[in-house]
Amino acid sequence: MRFLFVVVLTGCLDLNPPAVTCENGDGTALPGATWSAQIAPLMARKCMSCHQAGGNAPMSLDTFMRVKELRALVRDAVETRRMPPWPPAPCCAEYENPARLTDDERALMLAWIDEGLAEGTPSPAPVIPSRPLLDADTVLTMPEPYTPVAVSNTEDTRCFLLETGFTQTRFVTGIDIKPGVREQMHHSLVLTVSAGDVSKLSALDAESPEPGWSCPGGLLGSIKSGLGGSFFEPQRFEGRGFQVDPGDRVVLTMHYSLPATGGFAADQTSVQLKTQTEPVTPIVTLSVYNPGWLVGGLHIEANAPSTVYGWADAPARLAGGATFDLHAVNLHMHERGKRGGLWVMREDGTRECLLQIDRWDHAWQGDYRLSKPVTLNPRDRLLVECEFDNTAAKQRVISGVKQTPRWLNWGEDQEMCVGFVTATLRAK
Repeated sequence: MRFLFVVVLTGCLDLNPPAVTCENGDGTALPGATWSAQIAPLMARKCMSCHQAGGNAPMSLDTFMRVKELRALVRDAVETRRMPPWPPAPCCAEYENPARLTDDERALMLAWIDEGLAEGTPSPAPVIPSRPLLDADTVLTMPEPYTPVAVSNTEDTRCFLLETGFTQTRFVTGIDIKPGVREQMHHSLVLTVSAGDVSKLSALDAESPEPGWSCPGGLLGSIKSGLGGSFFEPQRFEGRGFQVDPGDRVVLTMHYSLPATGGFAADQTSVQLKTQTEPVTPIVTLSVYNPGWLVGGLHIEANAPSTVYGWADAPARLAGGATFDLHAVNLHMHERGKRGGLWVMREDGTRECLLQIDRWDHAWQGDYRLSKPVTLNPRDRLLVECEFDNTAAKQRVISGVKQTPRWLNWGEDQEMCVGFVTATLRAK
């Protein structure tokens, strides 16, 4: 039997998973590196896809002089591991195309800066890898242009309901984003919702005088499937797909960030899909959270530096004792998030890490594709854990004013703790 669904995991509480903060090592680097020989090729691979003219980063780093001018900023970003943005801890799992610098690459960059930024023999500009293209057959575009507004400091998160026009069931086997204004797109998320939820979301859209509606907390209760997010390159699902039925809609969530120069401009982003009518192995979205949190159970005291919540259950309980193959993971919290992750809790008591983020940053969250599928057996459980810091330092900035710590619970303007796992059912 082939089907697609979102499983909401409900079960027993586990507040003490053995999560141990892990750090990268310092690495080693031979002295004498130069921009031309070592640094430019490294930055072309790890930095310049975003940090180039027309890229979605706030400054260009594609020339020696530009990097030299910004050396203090570059050094701080590399030393603190803020850049390249790759939140998963190195001691957890292996993922496809990890963006982080290795320990040795980080050491090389720091040594080169500290030794005086030698340019070396002048050479042609580094070759920045071109962005792959998706052979899409369906393009869904925002119905109207939308000009972002800096709702929270320099950020605006907006949802848009897109009509597919599908008259028969189709399977999405690949997805990409074509931003209208790349410089202001921080990241995007693409979801599908069933026909039964369309009227509710259409009402939210109609209530707003501007296109779409504000959705900083996402659409947790309405998701049929999550097609992916953080589209630095197209995603292809390799023989798997998301089922989209007639009447379903696609929701495009755009996280806009004010460009380094100038203000926001009108945006009309498109979602590109590769689809087929022939059935493929359906992708299942497992949503891991405690339903009790939605009705007052995610209590976070004002000024509390550490509040931890965890929840675990076996998805097979709601899927007829099925075995799942896990392919990708995602964690969702808001600005007060401090640390969190997802684990498999095996029947024999052992645990396997799927995702661990030791320094949570709300601005950098996305899907992380596992290098190899992880088997989730019928009696295994999935565990999500979130730690929050509700002190003054972690509050939102709204219209230039940092908010005062307050009592928080579950809500779009408060906090959330959800793990998302992309999976397939293994044939019996």
